[in-house]
Amino acid sequence: MSIQSKAVNAKYNKILVAVEPRSEEQSKPNHSEVFDSAIALAKKDNSHLFIFHAINHFPARQDVLVASHVTPYAGLYEGETLAFSDRLVEETTEELNAWLRSCQELANQEGLEADYEYGVGEPGKLICELAQRYAVDLIVIGRRGRRGLSEILLGSVSNYVVHHAPCHVLVVQHS
Repeated sequence: MSIQSKAVNAKYNKILVAVEPRSEEQSKPNHSEVFDSAIALAKKDNSHLFIFHAINHFPARQDVLVASHVTPYAGLYEGETLAFSDRLVEETTEELNAWLRSCQELANQEGLEADYEYGVGEPGKLICELAQRYAVDLIVIGRRGRRGLSEILLGSVSNYVVHHAPCHVLVVQHS
């Protein structure tokens, strides 16, 4: 049996799907080709689904302080600026948890066990680390289709994952 046919016939017990809202109108996970693909594969093998979203960067408090000090009124609104920053992070986290919970509920409605998590940092690295930690059999990830200079300058999460993942990877091209 060839390596290729082993991958096609593999049974996936644990699937990690990397999700992200693509726009305001498409913020629900059921509008995601990546999420739909992961659900279909998980249903086929009755797999456990791990739903993950990576946040590339939350502004650190020191970043906000530096930004507040480059204005003509440096330091005058430092407390308000930090409070606003903290509220923004808290609101973003609450929205993200609610969105990921809705992803989990959709998976549950399809009869699947699912957990969700988010991480802050370099998305490709976080996805591979999570796959290793949970010993997943398959990662399902999307690809925006960047090519050439934009891929070189901006990087490619899917490319990183394909080359560093500890398991099979399914890359879903966004249409």
